[in-house]
Amino acid sequence: MIVRDGNYHEVDENGLLAQDASHTQWYCLKRWFRFRWQKFRWGFDERELWNLNSAISRFALPRLKRFKTMERTGYPAGLDSMDAWNDIIDDMIYAFEVEVDSDTELDETARYYRGHAHFRKYWLGLWD
Repeated sequence: MIVRDGNYHEVDENGLLAQDASHTQWYCLKRWFRFRWQKFRWGFDERELWNLNSAISRFALPRLKRFKTMERTGYPAGLDSMDAWNDIIDDMIYAFEVEVDSDTELDETARYYRGHAHFRKYWLGLWD
């Protein structure tokens, strides 16, 4: 119970007034339906657009990791060896890990920017 305007009001376990709690629940329910509709209609909802670089990083990271472990038959033109290609993929993975996991320390700033530069340069080479 709290006193507001000289009257006693019921509060829930979060300290919200009863009418505030029902309004919050209704608002959350409406947002849930809106996000579901967007996901059905577009294949994604607008929450992914609020931080698009993070959404792209979350999509690319597990695929880059799997791409590195699979048996590949070649590497992009202009590279000397498969080892050089693997080093480039490692840089890309590091850059996306920093983007996705906020707990990952940015130990090597140059490697982070190099990984994104490699992704821009070699993204058409990410096939086998």
